[in-house]
Amino acid sequence: MKYEHPASQLSTEELEALRGASVQELPEPLPMGADGWFKYRNAFLGVVVVFYVIRLLAFTDAVLANMAIHADERAGMMLYLRFRAVFVSLLTLLYLWSYSKRWQFEKVALITAIVSITALVMDYFNAYIYLHDQATVPMTWALGVRALVVLCLVINALNAHRVPPQNG
Repeated sequence: MKYEHPASQLSTEELEALRGASVQELPEPLPMGADGWFKYRNAFLGVVVVFYVIRLLAFTDAVLANMAIHADERAGMMLYLRFRAVFVSLLTLLYLWSYSKRWQFEKVALITAIVSITALVMDYFNAYIYLHDQATVPMTWALGVRALVVLCLVINALNAHRVPPQNG
């Protein structure tokens, strides 16, 4: 009795499909001159935005507990913090939409960086100055993270003409 290999019973189309399925598809390399760090900066920015928005919207009382404000000013500060969270969310959505649709991304990235710098200065004078003395270390970390966010946004704005495609 003659032995036949099971592969010999397959049709040509089935063999081609198996050969094609066994080859791993490698991701396409970035186009020449594309900013390879763009996706990592955006991932960092995304994590920071999600953290701050959740913290400011869901845990506003915990944020206010770190502030030395008069009871009369508490409602106004709560409104300010929630407004900041909604504003950051909307600005982030515009930034992501502009990138995904390639709609004026260079301008939107520049405006986002400028708004971020302005918001950091505004937050310092409108919120950070009210923090308790015990909140010095967390405030230092928060300012450091905010400074990194601003730096990432400025770099993204400067390299906006070199952003990689969405799938890259």
